[in-house]
Amino acid sequence: APFIAANINQQAFSPGKEGQGSNPSVMYDATNRQFVEIKHGSYYPSVMDFSGDKQLFQNPTGRDMVFMAPSRHGPIYAVLRDPSTKETYFYGFMMHGNGKSNADSEGWNVQVCHGKINGPGVENATLFAFHPLHNYIFYAVGGSIYRFNWLMPDTPATEVINLSGEEISVLKFNSFRGPFPEYSNASYWQYSRNYRLVVGSNATALPQEKCGNVRFYNVPDLMQPLSLHKEHNEFGKIIDIVYKERLKK
Repeated sequence: APFIAANINQQAFSPGKEGQGSNPSVMYDATNRQFVEIKHGSYYPSVMDFSGDKQLFQNPTGRDMVFMAPSRHGPIYAVLRDPSTKETYFYGFMMHGNGKSNADSEGWNVQVCHGKINGPGVENATLFAFHPLHNYIFYAVGGSIYRFNWLMPDTPATEVINLSGEEISVLKFNSFRGPFPEYSNASYWQYSRNYRLVVGSNATALPQEKCGNVRFYNVPDLMQPLSLHKEHNEFGKIIDIVYKERLKK
């Protein structure tokens, strides 16, 4: 599976009497076009079902997966594309588990959002990023990054970053797996990195050994313009970004 996701919010599962937490994971069955999950204590995946009154989408979906990732505050987000119309849709859901023991556990899944992504070139986009707090979906086409607010579905995505002469290869938010701020003495500056858009790009006119650029953008609320926080240049060709900040004293 090209994408495997699991809830990373500690509130997504709760320990049972034996102290066993349950952490289910989700994949996508590309042949049958459906979400499948591996439940706590299971060896094989099963087709996902969803509980609650908020039924926003069907599973199987009938669409092809383009992107899927967990988020800092619990929801798992996915982007699927209709194989015939090329229309592109977002999906969001929470996976919960209540682990009683390794052999006896129960879980439930809840849908949180779904809709069509409306914007220039989205039918060709393969790079997506969901903001951990705001209702923003970012996607890249060539050297441009667009922002779509899913609470305003009739308003097309607008360009927020234009990197002329560069091809964007990485677009993501780095979701911390823990420790969480409420249980840590770490400074807040470390956790603010969760909310910066990370962009990797390659300058088309430079040789591969120094064409790579890495940028971090602040993303304000209320659809305000993004601002550049930090930039590093002349890396080799960027295919992924993993980084560590120096500890502030």
